[in-house]
Amino acid sequence: MHKEVAIDYNQIGSDNPLRLALAAPDGYGKTTMTTFALVLWTLAYERCRCIAIGSHTRSAAGELLRDVDQELRNNKMLHADFPHLATLSRGSGSSGSRASPPRDIYVRNVARLTTFGSTSSLAEITFEGSPPDLIILDGYEANPEHSEKLKVFDGTGTRLEKQIHRRMLTRFPNASVIVIGTLTHSDSLIDRLHDPDNVAVWAQRFYQAVESYPTSFDLWFTWARLRTIDPMKAQSFLDEQRIHLLDGAKVLWPDHESFEQMMALRSLHGWVWFDRYRQGSPPFGCLRNSQSQVYSRDPRQPYVIDNAGYRRNLSQIPRDIGDVVYELLCEEEYPPQGRPVPTLDEQKTDEKLKF
Repeated sequence: MHKEVAIDYNQIGSDNPLRLALAAPDGYGKTTMTTFALVLWTLAYERCRCIAIGSHTRSAAGELLRDVDQELRNNKMLHADFPHLATLSRGSGSSGSRASPPRDIYVRNVARLTTFGSTSSLAEITFEGSPPDLIILDGYEANPEHSEKLKVFDGTGTRLEKQIHRRMLTRFPNASVIVIGTLTHSDSLIDRLHDPDNVAVWAQRFYQAVESYPTSFDLWFTWARLRTIDPMKAQSFLDEQRIHLLDGAKVLWPDHESFEQMMALRSLHGWVWFDRYRQGSPPFGCLRNSQSQVYSRDPRQPYVIDNAGYRRNLSQIPRDIGDVVYELLCEEEYPPQGRPVPTLDEQKTDEKLKF
């Protein structure tokens, strides 16, 4: 992921501006690589003159800029290698302290870094007459929480997508625009930018923490159940069955988060959380891959398919006339159908796996 994105970022400052939508799991370096390292790189090599960093509020954007501010002020090695970065000034309105994050940073005769929120205007942002040539949106949609009704959304993602097109792509055609986030909810901003219909506008980079699941994934349900009863037995089970448990598994960043670590998170937080925050796979599907929207509205047996390929039953909760809300049942409550979550008896597998 980092290598591929670095190749994309090398385009910044060229005659062909980059329009990139990057979706990756939480904690996998999106902000560090983009809102921190990329900004320092563009300043060091003078790729950009006016950099605008946006988040859901200007204060949140200032928090993102704080680390860049500290690095520019305190990194003596950076100053030695790139002397033009040593002379800085801050704009008015902030002290750079924890209580007052920086809003504007000026690198003398080189560039301006500024922040903005989702309701701010970029019309007056310039540096020595130059408009923004790099716009980074990180956490631009504050809470992409939509109703969990099937295919009923609040429209925030659509509104922000139109706003970006009108206020940034159209107004600043020569600027590189990068949007980063985790695809946690259907029809969110990051989901809309990964709609296949947007491929002509956006370079789309999408990454999942688990690239492929083990062939014998059912064994992980046994491990998860043992883990809640007796962690030592769960560890013994893992040690004895490691080959079978991991056969076929492939993860995005094994040195950062192994498959075992991810399964621990999955057993702790549940499969819905895991599919959202590690797999970019909301429970009711998403625009990015409409083929993943596998569900049934049959009132006798409503279900969705999780990212690992297991059928998850839904329960119906009537609210108003003609309004039905679906809720996900707990794993232990699913009857065996399709590719079901193993029953407790099946989780014991055979005699050699019992304790």
